[in-house]
Amino acid sequence: MMDSTVSLTDLSFRTRPGSFRIEARGLPVVEVALQETGFSVRRVIDEYRQRRLFSHCGFGCLADCDCQPRCNCADAAGETTDCRGECNRCFDAMAPEYWFPYLGPSLVCVRDVAWNIAWAAFGPEVRPDSKSVLELSKLLRGPVAEQTKRLLRKASHTVLAIQKTAFHTAMEVSSLFKDTRLYQHPYLEKDLLTYPAAATVLAIAPRALWKQGVIDVTNRCRADLQGLVLQHAQNWRAVLSPSGRSYRSLSRTLVQLPGRVPLYLLPHLAEVELERPVVDRVELIALLEAACYLHDLRPLHAELVEAPQSPNLRVFKHAKRAELTQAMQSVAMALGCELSSRRAENIGAMARYLMAYPEPHYGRIGGLTRKSIAWHRAGARDRLVELHSQHEEYFDTATTLPSIDLPKSSHLTFLRTAGDVYQEGNRMKHCVAQLANKAIAGSCYLFHCNYDGCHATIEVDQSGRIIEARGPFNQHNLAVDYGTRSLEVWGSKLRK
Repeated sequence: MMDSTVSLTDLSFRTRPGSFRIEARGLPVVEVALQETGFSVRRVIDEYRQRRLFSHCGFGCLADCDCQPRCNCADAAGETTDCRGECNRCFDAMAPEYWFPYLGPSLVCVRDVAWNIAWAAFGPEVRPDSKSVLELSKLLRGPVAEQTKRLLRKASHTVLAIQKTAFHTAMEVSSLFKDTRLYQHPYLEKDLLTYPAAATVLAIAPRALWKQGVIDVTNRCRADLQGLVLQHAQNWRAVLSPSGRSYRSLSRTLVQLPGRVPLYLLPHLAEVELERPVVDRVELIALLEAACYLHDLRPLHAELVEAPQSPNLRVFKHAKRAELTQAMQSVAMALGCELSSRRAENIGAMARYLMAYPEPHYGRIGGLTRKSIAWHRAGARDRLVELHSQHEEYFDTATTLPSIDLPKSSHLTFLRTAGDVYQEGNRMKHCVAQLANKAIAGSCYLFHCNYDGCHATIEVDQSGRIIEARGPFNQHNLAVDYGTRSLEVWGSKLRK
């Protein structure tokens, strides 16, 4: 039985020119060696006979990976069958981030090295996310950082620089950057060193290529899939092209890619044919959010060639930052909330609000903003009138009052009927209407907060605790903060 409680005094290090070994009381010896694109971590059986931890595929995997094309899945008769790489034992074909074999820790993340050492020490019988592994990993970070710093003096400066860029852009180093085949392409290697966007595109390439249908996962092993992605990534500018070929506007956009653009939005560039370089952050996020909205509408308009809102995407292709800022202010006034161009989620809320307008618009974004605001207001009124006529008795049903007096603040309004709750949902563009039955039963109390020009909806449970507080489109604003503070004081009296 291995001892799961290890202190810093129980650790001892033995250094070698290209590696080091860690010995801990009650745990096997673990060796860390510098490789061409990362570190290998293996458990030492004895001084003369070693084996790589769980490795079956020859790619240095640190888990039971089943990287071979045929797995060991058995049918009802107990015979081995070909799952075509789609079973849970192999990998999830619908999750590109898990396609590739795990090639060990990269050169730039000490935490990964420490975690791999801890997992190798405890062995396969202990879960990699268990408390023992995590505690030992945390204990090892300091000493391991000193040892890896010594080994990195011998590492390739090119590989190290590319992996640092990959880590800074995506906050992780994917298996693509640990594959030696990546560094055999001098032009791709040069672009990765010159353009940070190249590393960003490679980080999202698996999902982007899978969404475009370029990569067929049928009967493919993990190593084959990684090779296919690397093959397409040689022309990295074309990965996010609708036609599969790079073009001038896209190339200029990627070369001058602005910072702080969410990675999950970038694959939607493959759904847009750019008509000019888009190098401003606000302009690019708004365009990609509009494209994302159209992508989500496709299942609803499967019988049509394109959704009715598709022409409106061109409005975002040519919208300038000043126009988008003005549109955001208009939408914020219409919703009674704060929207800031510094927050990507606020830009996305504005873009989705405008793209919801169901008629084609061929002018500038200012005209689309005015039409969209008018349509949302008319639609909210019409829906309320229709619902009220169909469920008049239900709308007039009163919600349960709390057992204490309501807050006396003029900024807080208690939602007294089911109709008030539905009207709140329509006005605030969120799903508070689902809580109407709970409010009628007395399981929760719902309030509207109007503070300093901002609006919010706040849910309080029976014991006076704040469950949720959200502004329009579930955004955070000053009314959320004020209402939460005020109702926390009021709710404390319910608990007495």
